[in-house]
Amino acid sequence: IESSVDEYITVIQRAARESIPMSSGYQTKNTVPWWNNEIKNAIKKKKHAFNVFKRHPTQENLITFKRHRAKARRLIIDSKKKSWEVYVSSINKDTPISEVWKKVKIISGRKHPPVSPVIEMDERFINNEEEIANVFV
Repeated sequence: IESSVDEYITVIQRAARESIPMSSGYQTKNTVPWWNNEIKNAIKKKKHAFNVFKRHPTQENLITFKRHRAKARRLIIDSKKKSWEVYVSSINKDTPISEVWKKVKIISGRKHPPVSPVIEMDERFINNEEEIANVFV
């Protein structure tokens, strides 16, 4: 019986390895629709200029850094505006409100943690999901 169990486990594990993709272990940031390679390169140049300024703090290096920082900011602002205009022009009277808010959330680029439920019972607040479930049983 034990050899059958071991064989069964081996088959399941092999099937899982072949069908379930392995992650790298690194979490990727959620991309925002306004991000592009031009912004990526501008930020890379800004960081490089800042590192040069940190190593050699001269007036010329400071000015170079500030120029690259201003260019990166301007590109981000312009790209956000353009992305917003494209999105707003795509909305019509038939667009579901849930889709509108989902897109707004994506464009904002902020993650909001899920809100855990809290209920008040006998002048006591309960926020444990298991206790809340028991209250309603």
